Amino acid sequence: WVDHVLVDMNQIIHLCSRKATCEEHLFVKIFSTLDKLFRLVIPVRSVFLVVDGPGTLKRLLTIPPSLKEYFAASKAKLIEQRRRRKARKSVRCSLLT
Repeated sequence: WVDHVLVDMNQIIHLCSRKATCEEHLFVKIFSTLDKLFRLVIPVRSVFLVVDGPGTLKRLLTIPPSLKEYFAASKAKLIEQRRRRKARKSVRCSLLT
């Protein structure tokens, strides 16, 4: 039990935004993290959630789209690799017959 709790939200937001797949998922992760924190430390009088400046907002706006682009590129690369494997298999099969 503690009287006052001050939470630096920048680190929480940054870590959660790296793992989030969309905006809704980001907020679920943030609230889940805060829930875990407040199970460990029980505030009696006050809680301060501190976010300093627009840098975090910039991260919120830029990280999820970049993750989507990364995953889209990875998925496209994986699909292309599978297509090439199938093409090689069909060539091998046609050579055997």
